[in-house]
Amino acid sequence: MSFESGLSFHPVIRRLDLGRVHLPAWHPRYSDKTAPIYAYLIEHPDGPVLFDCGCGGDSELINSLYQPQVTQLETALGAFNRSTQDVAAIVLSHLHFDHCGQLPAVAGRPTYVQKSEIVAAQASGYTVAKWASIPEPDLRAISGDEPLAPGLKIMFTPGHTPGHQSLIVTGGGQTTIVGGQCCYTHAGIENDQLEYDNLFGPDWETAARDTLARLRSLSADSLLLAHA
Repeated sequence: MSFESGLSFHPVIRRLDLGRVHLPAWHPRYSDKTAPIYAYLIEHPDGPVLFDCGCGGDSELINSLYQPQVTQLETALGAFNRSTQDVAAIVLSHLHFDHCGQLPAVAGRPTYVQKSEIVAAQASGYTVAKWASIPEPDLRAISGDEPLAPGLKIMFTPGHTPGHQSLIVTGGGQTTIVGGQCCYTHAGIENDQLEYDNLFGPDWETAARDTLARLRSLSADSLLLAHA
């Protein structure tokens, strides 16, 4: 599909509850015990855009470490009278297992991911390779900010991972940041609070601060995150 609509855009963004994971004792947010997993469906005149797709359920390692409670993408979409067949395109914030795990359910659609994230995901232990693998015909590998459609812009927001990206949704006089894990809680942007346990590593502090500054400069009306 081509994203060329000239129609005015009044955003409707639907939060998809795709389950939760149990955090192991070594996890920096173990005190939370569990973490919800949210994806988002942005209704657009050119077709619904899916931002992230949750955790899969067929990895013995992930099942052992995190005991995920997985809600199937089809079920979550069905709550809004949508199905996987309706999805026109996918934007992945990054390729950690809890953000790309149900990608096979929406295979065959343009799937946008940063080139730097694809490189990072090659490292051992970074993700579940079979979940993060994007078929070549579907892959839209980009570098940096990228307009997606009228009212939709991908913004490069590294810090949590080398190739993290967010989606900026603008229309109807409102701006929404669909932020993935650009920060773990809203305090990251709202209170200018760098969350060190959300960083890819100590060397990524500067990149993360730059990311938060860029996002704050948007003066967005709302911020939607993956785990909060």
